Amino acid sequence: MRKKLVMMLALLGLSFSNSNTYAADTVFPDVNPVTHSWAIEPLTFMNQKGVIRGDEHGRFNPDAPVTKAEFVVMVYKLFDQYRPNISNGSTNRIVDAPQNYWGHKYISEMVTSAWSGIYFTDKGVCFDPERKLTRIGMAKLLSNIYTPKEPTDQEIYDAVSKMKDIPVKVFTNPDEIESYQNDGRYGYLEGIDTTNTLYPLLFVKDSEGMHTNFDDYTFVTGSTLTSLQLDGLMTTYNGEFEAYDPLTRAEAVTILYRLYKHLENNGEIKAYSSK
Repeated sequence: MRKKLVMMLALLGLSFSNSNTYAADTVFPDVNPVTHSWAIEPLTFMNQKGVIRGDEHGRFNPDAPVTKAEFVVMVYKLFDQYRPNISNGSTNRIVDAPQNYWGHKYISEMVTSAWSGIYFTDKGVCFDPERKLTRIGMAKLLSNIYTPKEPTDQEIYDAVSKMKDIPVKVFTNPDEIESYQNDGRYGYLEGIDTTNTLYPLLFVKDSEGMHTNFDDYTFVTGSTLTSLQLDGLMTTYNGEFEAYDPLTRAEAVTILYRLYKHLENNGEIKAYSSK
């Protein structure tokens, strides 16, 4: 995404040689108006809404990796009407986000035991809040707050099969899927955070087309990837979703900004945010 925009600017002959433009056009001093042009509007919006801020020197560190905890904090602040544990009259005890952890309040009020991204150990529910997110990890966490359009199975197949880095397998016999049932896709690998793990999407083909109903993971993940693409929240580049690419802080802000605008355009934003 960033590479494409920089290339477009270069082709158009746009340049920013005046160093004063750097400070004037960006809300943070380390956000470059050329290399981060795609993120300036989202960063400005999120800063004005009090969702993000700079460090003691005013810097945002846009190219630094974003963690799961940072993602939750941004969601918490942007979507202040969507705090599922509070609405249920409770908070969730995440054992690796205790009361002395900086993100405890946000995680305990936001992350439920049904979230994609949690896992179980003999000590209790864990979230691994300091884990750095990849793009597939971001997509899976987004599925906790973003409701896809529920595309048809054929639409899911048509979309994900065009993403060159998404593993897709097609079977004619549903029984062949059984060998994948214990690979961890349903969270059976106790003590392992699979947020950034992408399992093969399994389709069964018959005379009526493609089907996902033999594997819930395929339906949920496939629906999310398809809808994120169709809604323009997370798109492909050169035919790849770039699933395992690290996600930067600027990219995370941009995706959440797009989600905000998507909800706003659909008339749903009041259920999520008062901002």
